[in-house]
Formats: sequence, structure tokens, C-alpha cells
Amino acid sequence: MSYISNPTLYLKSETHNNGLFNNVIQKGNWGSTYLYALQYHKKENYVFRGTKGYSPNYSQVYHGASLAAGHTQTLEYAGQSGTGHWFIGTKPNDQRWATQIARVKLPDGTHYNNADFPRLAYLNRAGGYTRVNGSQYKGNLMLRSDAAVSPESNHFLLFTVDRNSKNSKYGVNGYFTLFDLDRINNDLDNAGSGYVNLENEPYISNFNIPNITTEIGSLQGVDLDERNNIYISSEYAPTDDDYNTQPKKIVKIPWEASSSSQWDIITFDNANLDIDIAGYATELESVQVVGENDLYLTVSYHNKGSHKTTMSRLYEVKW
Repeated sequence: MSYISNPTLYLKSETHNNGLFNNVIQKGNWGSTYLYALQYHKKENYVFRGTKGYSPNYSQVYHGASLAAGHTQTLEYAGQSGTGHWFIGTKPNDQRWATQIARVKLPDGTHYNNADFPRLAYLNRAGGYTRVNGSQYKGNLMLRSDAAVSPESNHFLLFTVDRNSKNSKYGVNGYFTLFDLDRINNDLDNAGSGYVNLENEPYISNFNIPNITTEIGSLQGVDLDERNNIYISSEYAPTDDDYNTQPKKIVKIPWEASSSSQWDIITFDNANLDIDIAGYATELESVQVVGENDLYLTVSYHNKGSHKTTMSRLYEVKW
């Protein structure tokens, strides 16, 4: 394991929730024309879009409620030029995490049913249907799921976290499965408004990380580069008992590197880094990979006075 404490940060955008809720931005996306923001507000998903720039004003372009909701940090351009297709999490479980990945068209209105979209289902069955301990990876043992698309739209990454018993809110092991993006999109095209069962979907490669929540801690955003290195942002949200900034980092994991001895840890607690703001507690949220060791990082800021999330920034980070 190697530590990098001096990444270079470039502030690209700052919003004081112009058009947004006083919630964190679960996923920020710096697109070719627009800046997108995904928020989870009162158990519902909202996507907002603003003109790309330093101080964007956002307007709503998607709303997912009920079965079309689900806590997720997935908002990924699907790589099909001219279609407006994006991937987003849907269908909440007992802990409100999304259990399917839908492909939606933006802009759009309000949806209440995951069955409104072509979607990837049975995510627990991807890559072999087997847990770290060799037992069957049952659907009610999948706590959360997220997806990512590589920068040049070649690969689709599925990331899931299991739990030791149904209804538990605590994640344990992490599972990574790599697919060909064109194949995923073609199968979703053929599904209409139905689903693609990932148990039957050919995959390129997969691996797992035992006890990933112990090894890393908070699991926020996930993305990958074209060499299939995985990047995970990590920082616990402040609590009423400890409303302060927590240790924050990005973990770079080479493909199939199940041991933390092979990882790079990029830390952001260096006082010289322009990321902390007086009166606010930070929470690292999503990552959007541009290339190897080059990504956009969304950081939300919790006001220590009001305990509301009143500000977010998007940085480009290089090391």
C-alpha cells in the first residue's frame, strides 16, 4: 500500500445549491455541455442539469419515486451518442439502496416504477453468483449496487456489496464484475422496457475484496479507467455527535487486487490542500474518472451551524 498526500486540485465548479435541495450531491458529472447533479431527497431520486461552468444554476431533468427510486451514487452516461441515455440506480431494498441499474433518457419527467425502463437485474448473480465464502450470493444478501462506465465508453463496471443477513444495514464484502459496454447496451435495447438478467450476461472478468468496508471504511463513489483500475472515494458523513470533517481519501485499486497491499491511498487531509472550508464539514461524494490518476471529485459541505448541506464543489484531482 502506498500513500499519496499531495494530489493537485483544480476547482472547477462551486454551487450554493442554486436550484438544488439542501442535500449532498450523490453524483456529479462534468459532461461535454452540461454539469449534472444526482440527489437523493426524501427517499426519491432527482437529477438536475446546469450549464457547465464555475457557478451553475440547475434545473430538474429527472425524478424517480417509489419503485423508480433507490439510494444510489450511479449517474453514468451510457456512451450512446445522440440517445440521451444514462444509467441510474433504481428499485430500493429494505435499506433503501438501489438493487437494479436502469437506463433512462434525459431529460425526462417523473417515474414511479422501475419497470418503466430497460434495466439490469439480478445483480447479485453477475460474475458467478457466489459469495466470498463460497455460498450462493442470494438477492436478499446484496446490500447495495453501483455501476460505472470507463472514460472511452469501452467497459461497464458493476460493483455490489453484500451483507451477512437480510435486513442488515452493514455491508461486508465487495464484488466487481466487468462487462463490454456495447454488449450491455445492445441487450438493453432488445429488452424494451424489460430487464436483462445478469446471471446470463457474458462478462469479461470479475474479482472480490473480502471485508471491503473494514479495509476502506465509507464507500462513496466508484469509477474505473481504461486500464480497469478502480477508484473509490471515502469519507464518513458528520454525525450530530461529531459534526466535523472526517478523514478523507480516494482508494485506487488495480484490477483483481484483492489485497490492500497493492492499493494506492490518495489522502486529502493535508492542510495545504484547498478543500476544507471554515464552518463546514466535508463529505467526499462521487468520482468521475478522466484518465489514470485524473478524475473529477464531488465534495459536499455540511454547515456546522444549521447542520444542512448548503454547498458543493467539483474538483479535478491529479497525482
